[in-house]
Amino acid sequence: KKQNYIREKLYNFNEIKYLYIGNNCSELLSKLILQKKSKNNISPNNKMNIYLPGYFCGQSLRFLRAIDIKICFYKLTDELLPDYKHLEEISHTNKVDVFILVHYFGRIKGQEEASVFAKDNKSILIEDCTHIISPNLLKKTYSDFLLFSPYKHFNIPPIGLLFSKEKLGIKSYYKNQNKLWFF
Repeated sequence: KKQNYIREKLYNFNEIKYLYIGNNCSELLSKLILQKKSKNNISPNNKMNIYLPGYFCGQSLRFLRAIDIKICFYKLTDELLPDYKHLEEISHTNKVDVFILVHYFGRIKGQEEASVFAKDNKSILIEDCTHIISPNLLKKTYSDFLLFSPYKHFNIPPIGLLFSKEKLGIKSYYKNQNKLWFF
């Protein structure tokens, strides 16, 4: 009972069972994409389509650009949320395999609509929470994966965190989240 209470208190969502730690979120994202690509048996002739917002850090793409995938940039609204009209148009040309929602400047918005879009397109939903100081701020998660960068907010060495609903073949994972002290 105590472990469940701590997990609920710390993370506010029980579906997330695994935590992976890496040098940064860019590296973790690329490892996740590589694993999903191989797990879904995507042939070399078919590229996995990763949908990212048009406003995305170029340096964060360095690992993704090394993978044989297709990066599709989508438009954002004035509120820095996905432009779903534009997404519907471009998703007819390139299937949405992975959809990434970014919470810009720590503003947590748009998860429900992103979840509906991802489910409708049978795609993986990843929330880029690198601008959010703590998972405690999320009331509920609608996505399959969450990325956090605590070093952007705290005076600690560079580190990336990938929270997942499923066990992945990525080294350095912790099943028991309750032992994390920096959130």
